[in-house]
Amino acid sequence: MVSALLACFAGKAFFVKMTTAEEYQAERNRLELNRALDWSSFNAEFILVGEELNAMTVGVWFDLLAVKSSMLYSDNPTISSIVDYVWRNSKKNTGNKLIKECKLFWIDTKIRRCLKSVDRDLFIEALYAHLTTR
Repeated sequence: MVSALLACFAGKAFFVKMTTAEEYQAERNRLELNRALDWSSFNAEFILVGEELNAMTVGVWFDLLAVKSSMLYSDNPTISSIVDYVWRNSKKNTGNKLIKECKLFWIDTKIRRCLKSVDRDLFIEALYAHLTTR
C-alpha cells in the first residue's frame, strides 16, 4: 500500500509517496516524541497565592476529569475547586493531616482575598495558564 503525504519545500507544495512501513515509522516517531515530552524537565515556574506549583501532570489532569472539576467544566470555577487544584499541584503538598488542614485554610483565605481584589482577572488568567501548560 502506498499513500501520499503533502510536503512543502521552499514555498512549493508537492506530494511524497510513502509506503506503509514509512507511514508507520513516521507515526511511531511522532508518538515517541510526544511521550518523551511528558518526561521533559522543562516547565514554567508558577506561583499562585504564594504557593509554588509543580508542572501540570497527566495524573492531575485525569483526577480533574474523574471528579468533573469545575476547573475544566465551568467558566466560573468554585473556590473549593481552585483550592483543590492549587493544593494538588503545590510543591509543598504533604500527607500530614495537621499541616494539610492549615495549608488548605491559608490557600482558601488567599484565594478569596485574591478573587475580591482588582487582580481577579490576572489571577484567573494565571490559573488557566498553569492548567493549559505542560
